[in-house]
Amino acid sequence: MSVMKTAYRFVLVLLLTFTSVTAANAQTRVVHSPSDGYLNLRTGPSTRYAIIQRMYNGTKVDVIGRSGSWRKVELWDGTRGWAHKNYLRSPSSSGSGSWDSPGTLLVVYSRYDGYLNLRTGPSSNYAIIQRMYNGTEVEVLGSKGKWREVLLWDGTSSWAHRSYMQRVSQ
Repeated sequence: MSVMKTAYRFVLVLLLTFTSVTAANAQTRVVHSPSDGYLNLRTGPSTRYAIIQRMYNGTKVDVIGRSGSWRKVELWDGTRGWAHKNYLRSPSSSGSGSWDSPGTLLVVYSRYDGYLNLRTGPSSNYAIIQRMYNGTEVEVLGSKGKWREVLLWDGTSSWAHRSYMQRVSQ
């Protein structure tokens, strides 16, 4: 019996060693799930584990561990769980990179008609989803040519032409 306890403790120490990240090394990430607007936070590193809660686009998390393609994360309120790495993005540091790189906040400014059409894809050939009016703030998620994939305050992501947006003053 004591051999089993020793083996169990050894395995537990190994797991903690390889899946833990100290608070100083924690990486901040942002949820980005364009298909449905949320990412499930789970009790373990697989879709077989129970869902704790939904994390909506734009939710910031600290990565505190990893197991394969899964990341153990902690929310602002201390809730911990597992999320797939493909739906977690790095927020950009303020002031670095391009004026419209991922994580940058932009505001709509259309001097002609006061609005910008949001589209389902990166071209004017794609369907219009809705209009964004001057002053609407968005976060850049990605880019393709002169088009930016943007995240709205409600978690919706879509595409907008960059010439109708300006960087938010910080």
